[in-house]
Amino acid sequence: RRHTRLQGDWSSDVCSSDLFLRRNGGWVDPPFWPRALLATLGATATSLLRPVDQWLFDETCDEDLVERPVFVLGMARSGTTMLFNLLAQNPHFGYPSRMDAFYPHTFRTLHKLGIPRLLSLIPGQKRSLDNVRVNWLSPEEDMLALSVLAGWGGRLSMAFPRRAYRQLPVEEFRRQLRTYSRRLVQVYRRQLLFKSPEHVTYVAAIVSEFPQARFVTIFRNPTTQYHSILGMRRTANRVWGALQWPGRKSHSCGSMCPAINCNATSGTAA
Repeated sequence: RRHTRLQGDWSSDVCSSDLFLRRNGGWVDPPFWPRALLATLGATATSLLRPVDQWLFDETCDEDLVERPVFVLGMARSGTTMLFNLLAQNPHFGYPSRMDAFYPHTFRTLHKLGIPRLLSLIPGQKRSLDNVRVNWLSPEEDMLALSVLAGWGGRLSMAFPRRAYRQLPVEEFRRQLRTYSRRLVQVYRRQLLFKSPEHVTYVAAIVSEFPQARFVTIFRNPTTQYHSILGMRRTANRVWGALQWPGRKSHSCGSMCPAINCNATSGTAA
């Protein structure tokens, strides 16, 4: 299989994405050139908006709301997405949308520009892995945003699946989660609601950083859950967001199944 070098972006701004590509050898497989080009254009726009975002917003916010997040905990395929979506209907909570998670550096400015109103006009699509309909304003897992903010982490394996990424170290996870939480509170001014399967490996870190945090847990019959995970691996789009073809050892759920892959470095992996 032939490859090519292409400077572009999967997640962030031009500078960090250039470093991200160089860490991965800069290899983008030919079928994904259009995606890399589109991502590069997005990175350029993010680079232009990022200083505007920093000028418009400081880090001051209602710290009481930051300190009392609610986390939906559960293993992959246990029903956490359903529970997360149900709780998100409560106007008491603010939660990261897909737009907020994909653009953690600039989503505050995007909200100020009214971009969510435009995105609400785009019809949602069903995800291949679970048939759940999502759009740009749907509740989204925060670990994607934390990986983007940090410039590394397990979720980045979606872009370069042939490389094994380890989860964020505890201190980096805590720092990025607090930064992201403050930005979300600035936008929504509500108590925050989070959900990501990887959180089960960071419970101690979350409690240490946010002593007032609360957890909602959901369980499922282990046998049924295991078969559901296998089904997700068969039906999930393995190249969603990818810039490379997956290798033989890559898995479609990747870091979304931390208890199976045991690739977290927090010391509390299941």
